[in-house]
Amino acid sequence: MSSRTIVSGEEVLLYLNERKSWVVKIEEGKKFHSHRGIVDLGELVGKPYGYEVRSTLGATLKAMPADYLDHLERIARRTQVIYPKDMAYIALMANVRSGSRVLECGTGIFKESSSPRFAFLPPTRATSLLRRASR
Repeated sequence: MSSRTIVSGEEVLLYLNERKSWVVKIEEGKKFHSHRGIVDLGELVGKPYGYEVRSTLGATLKAMPADYLDHLERIARRTQVIYPKDMAYIALMANVRSGSRVLECGTGIFKESSSPRFAFLPPTRATSLLRRASR
């Protein structure tokens, strides 16, 4: 592990397990509350990354450097419905026509592919990809 130490004002990843972690800003006197207890963030100042801190409920959390992906994973993403009028505009701007191949990614239920397939009947071909972590 890195020999860098945690300083006040830095953002740190508090890692509980592969399914639960939090990005927190380290400040003296600030406390982090979760379902696994309370952690005094000031206790982490001056400690090396990789240091394990215990919550008031006895949970062990590892203090790791927060990187770009840690922030990216926490961005709220809302679902978006694409209405037929919007799909028509998208198809027009993407130059989709009869015989085109359409590739969608992350569509979930393959709903959006139905619009180009019905709007530009045969032989338009649509493929939808969805990558979902196993549960």
